[in-house]
Amino acid sequence: MPTESRPDGIPGLLIDELQLTAIFKTAKGFVAQVKSGTRSHLLKEGDQLFDGDLVSIGKNEVIFKQIVQKPSAGQKPFREVVLTLTS
Repeated sequence: MPTESRPDGIPGLLIDELQLTAIFKTAKGFVAQVKSGTRSHLLKEGDQLFDGDLVSIGKNEVIFKQIVQKPSAGQKPFREVVLTLTS
């Protein structure tokens, strides 16, 4: 995917480039802190990223639905990506 066509901020993030650094519980539910390169971002359920969206946030993990660019025969056009907090 060409990086020059990606927008700034959360809409330009690629799921494979994210590192989960923290999960916070707020009055509205969980918020995930992720790092991409040298920048840190706060994500909530439903946020749209460049190559997918954030499906759910639990106490120790975040689940994304990532778009598969060229699925092979019989493959779904998306895959589930789970990032887990490490202690």
